[in-house]
Amino acid sequence: MKTKAAATGENKFPLALKSPVFRFVGTFIFFLILLGGAYSLFSSRSELFRKGFTGLTAKVVGACYSLGGSQTAVSGNLITGPGVALQVIEECTGAYEMIIFAAALWAFPTSWRKKLWGLLLGLPRARTSSRRAGRRGTPASHRHPWGEVS
Repeated sequence: MKTKAAATGENKFPLALKSPVFRFVGTFIFFLILLGGAYSLFSSRSELFRKGFTGLTAKVVGACYSLGGSQTAVSGNLITGPGVALQVIEECTGAYEMIIFAAALWAFPTSWRKKLWGLLLGLPRARTSSRRAGRRGTPASHRHPWGEVS
């Protein structure tokens, strides 16, 4: 014998499970686990991937130092110059911030075209935000007269 809800075709799920917020959070967590797992897999299995990512970050930071008038040299993930010696570690690359940003963007209910534009315009911004946030807590030994870099 069918229940009244089954006979009328009503959905048995509570209203909260149908809300856009619940769908966004669920989709965000799904993409966060998917992207975080993929990054962890590549990072742990490929030394070339990890060194390439930290090396690229070191080159960008070294170029920023050079634009500021400082003579720096970059070798792998090391940045050296007069009064500064930095080693870029995986946490300074902005990878985790980019994963969180991409997961949130993919979970947002909009067209895939807009999501692609969001990734193209937003990932560089998410990558640079980690370096700016790291400046506040940089030890004194890593300070430069015109600023700090993590």
